[in-house]
Amino acid sequence: MGEIYDPTLGSWSLTSNPGLVRFQTEVTQLPDGRVLSAGGEAQVNPPPVPNVLGIVKWTDLFDPSDNSWRRMADMNWFREYHAVTVLVSDGRVVMTGGTRIKFQFGPTSADIEAFSPPYLFRGVRPQITNISTSTPWRGQTISLSIAPNTLLTGVVLMGFETHTHWVNGGVPRRLVLSVTQSGQTVCVTMPANPNILPLGYYMLFAMVDDIPSMAQIIRINDVPTPGDFDASGQVDLPDIGPFVNVLLGLDSACERVSMADVNMDGAANGIDVQPFVAALLAP
Repeated sequence: MGEIYDPTLGSWSLTSNPGLVRFQTEVTQLPDGRVLSAGGEAQVNPPPVPNVLGIVKWTDLFDPSDNSWRRMADMNWFREYHAVTVLVSDGRVVMTGGTRIKFQFGPTSADIEAFSPPYLFRGVRPQITNISTSTPWRGQTISLSIAPNTLLTGVVLMGFETHTHWVNGGVPRRLVLSVTQSGQTVCVTMPANPNILPLGYYMLFAMVDDIPSMAQIIRINDVPTPGDFDASGQVDLPDIGPFVNVLLGLDSACERVSMADVNMDGAANGIDVQPFVAALLAP
């Protein structure tokens, strides 16, 4: 059994039940929006499946789009809630620890096992062959080069996890971002709202339907000074050339167009000249 919280309404609602109801499971969200629920302790005592002191190997995928559960292959080990479970950049989920069940039974194992979600077997995965920056700021537009020449359906940011005791102390966040694409070049804009995009490390997945690429690791930074192309900390003489190039259409790279949007209205154009000059002449 699970619960879904709606931050807009401030309310909780119950999900449907999996085939085996349990608690203290290892829970990890995937880039396609589904949620892996692995192991845990069955609520029925004794459980109707193989177990050690109530701890099972059972795993499910929960799909919030239709409130359904799908049973997956069992884990190799009985693992209780001290296990560490994280999504990694190749799209798999790795798990280790938690094999000394209730400090009473089983070996203390350092073995690592990996769960390969169904999306890894559905077709050709897109590849991110280049990224314009691995340290974007909130609100910045960055560019990606994609191979093969396929149309992306979006980009997903997954916050880095720090999982133990079935609690995620990292950046438990999944953000689905829209893209604009021209050939094999894709532009995507980072959210500007700090409540939506906390600072920190993320995995950036290029998506074709529910098939993710290998992730690029990025670090989200705070907003720099608009117009500061050379990251010197201020708008100064070296920034004039790049700014003019953008306005004249000589440079259309997503990240520099974003930097030229000095008034931050979503477009780089003549309206940005006055605030750029004001920043340039500021003491």
